[in-house]
Amino acid sequence: MFEAHAKLILPVASKGTVNIDSPCGKIVPFELDWQRHIDGIQKERGAMSAFLVAHLNVTDPTAFEGYRAAVPDVIARFGGRYLVRGGAVEVLEGEWRVPRLVILAFDSMDRAKQFYHSAEYQEILPLRLAAAEGDVVLVEGAPGAE
Repeated sequence: MFEAHAKLILPVASKGTVNIDSPCGKIVPFELDWQRHIDGIQKERGAMSAFLVAHLNVTDPTAFEGYRAAVPDVIARFGGRYLVRGGAVEVLEGEWRVPRLVILAFDSMDRAKQFYHSAEYQEILPLRLAAAEGDVVLVEGAPGAE
C-alpha cells in the first residue's frame, strides 16, 4: 500500500498555491483553500450540508441568459455546486408545476447564506428577479448528505 507524506510549511493566507515535495521527489503545486478545508473538518465533525432549492418560471429567457452566465462563478467561490440545473423531469406521482428546478449544494448552512447574501450575488440577483419568478429556499441536509 502506498502512503504519502509531505512536509509542508503553510503561509498565513486564506487561498493560494504552495509547492510540496511529493513522494516521488518532485515538487508539486498544492492548491490551498482554507475555507474549503475548514468546511471539510466541520462536515467530518457532523456539520450538516445545506441546499439552495429554486423553483423558477423564466419569463424573459433572453434577459435570464445574463444571470445564467454570471452565477456559476459566484456559486463556486462559496464552495457551492450544482446538483440539478433545469434538467428534464419525469413526474412519478402527483402534479409537478415547477418549470425550472435548480438545486445547489453547500458544505454548511453558513456557506449557503454567505453565498446568497454576498455582494457578488446581490449584484447579479436583480438580473434573475427581472427575468424569472418563483421561490428560493435554503434547506439543511440530513447528517452525512452530500
